[in-house]
Amino acid sequence: MTERFLGEMVFPGDAWVVPVARRSVAAILLGAGHRDVDNARLIVSELVSNAVQHTASGRSGGLVAVDVVGFGTDVARIEVTDDGARTIPCPRVR
Repeated sequence: MTERFLGEMVFPGDAWVVPVARRSVAAILLGAGHRDVDNARLIVSELVSNAVQHTASGRSGGLVAVDVVGFGTDVARIEVTDDGARTIPCPRVR
């Protein structure tokens, strides 16, 4: 399967961008021939929300980038990149 770059969007790290990112990714995928984009909408909402809420992207001047790559009309890769956090993630010990 050949990968095809479909788009990149960079948003300010504000909560209002979540629905904008969700609609933008859906429009990109629909324009590329994808028919079922409901899961992509949900994924983008979750990832962008988390980036804005839990990383430096949510601070003044922060940014969130969303890249969309298609593999035919059935598979897509959605990457959300944020400005990072103050801490390094580590697994919890239970």
